[in-house]
Amino acid sequence: MRARLFVVLPMALVALTACDDQSSNSAAAPSAPPPPAVDVAAPLAKEIIEWDEFNGRFHASQDVEIRPRVSGYVEAVHFRDGQMVQTGDLLFSIDKRPFEAAKSRAVAELASARARYQFANQEVERGQQLVTRGTLPKATLEQRISDRLVASADIAAAEADLRSAQLDIEFAEVRAPISGRISDSRVDVGNLVSGSGTTTLLTRIVAFDPIHFEFDMSETEYLSYERANRRGDLKSTRDGGTEIEVRLPDEDVWSYKGRIDFVDSAIDAGTGTIRVRATLPNDDGFLLPGQFGRLRLPGSSVYEAILVPESAIVSDQSRKLILTLDENNLVQPKVVRVGPNELGLRIIRKGLEKTDRIIVNGVLRARFGQPVTPNEVKIEPWPNGQPGQ
Repeated sequence: MRARLFVVLPMALVALTACDDQSSNSAAAPSAPPPPAVDVAAPLAKEIIEWDEFNGRFHASQDVEIRPRVSGYVEAVHFRDGQMVQTGDLLFSIDKRPFEAAKSRAVAELASARARYQFANQEVERGQQLVTRGTLPKATLEQRISDRLVASADIAAAEADLRSAQLDIEFAEVRAPISGRISDSRVDVGNLVSGSGTTTLLTRIVAFDPIHFEFDMSETEYLSYERANRRGDLKSTRDGGTEIEVRLPDEDVWSYKGRIDFVDSAIDAGTGTIRVRATLPNDDGFLLPGQFGRLRLPGSSVYEAILVPESAIVSDQSRKLILTLDENNLVQPKVVRVGPNELGLRIIRKGLEKTDRIIVNGVLRARFGQPVTPNEVKIEPWPNGQPGQ
């Protein structure tokens, strides 16, 4: 029995020693980790129009200061502050009595001038008969003819005075020259207003249907549009054919549409910009003069663009890279030239094909020339321009 124990124990020790060696080898050589997981997608190829955006301000299509054309006391104000008025609506009444008196005086002067003319004409006719008989000197007849001419001129002057008096009576009723929204009355009943010299401001009317939107364009942008027009790629901004879209600062969608109807005739030497104006319908009067807005207009014709999310673009000093995968899922960088944002994605001008597979998420986990575990996803555009994929 003792002999058998001595044989078994050494064999057990050998077995334990072998197990310890295997455990040590396993701990020293762990298995390699799997390739990092990344999201992979094909670039989005989509027909788009590139848009250029500008900040600007709304302006009234018509803005009129209402001032009197005659002087006098205000008898009545015929509108409510801030209401909508139509062309020809009565706004203010000025005391007409002085102008009516002037009209009566002009009527009397006209009647007197006509009477003097009639008398002078009779004197001329009688003098012609007397000259024929030789009983009146010719010089006397010539004087009578002169008096008739003076009387005729007096009639013309009296008629002009009468028309002026009639106009003053009409001008005593101040009416709206345009349709629009009226401001508040700057004068009250009983105020004396002046229609000559330094005239009195009565109120103001602005028309904002349609409404104008004005913005400044740099010289470089202006030249770009003009050259594209000459190539036939874009419509001219001067012929009213360029459609635009506008949104307010608190909006995400381009709610308002219109057309460019005016481009200034010269570039401002001080700022290097040119003034451009667009016209938009404003039926409900929601847009007001003075409001800020953002406008966009087509910067290109329709073409098929390659779009990728911002998360797929890597900066390498002055270069822009996109990480692509080959058929073995190895990371291969491509140098690209990027364009502006469109539909919440970035336009790739050069360096990428629509058949490429690109890493859109997890670029920090990828290493050049190393394998990755791809998770296939799809790039989706965002109509409101919010970044996404």
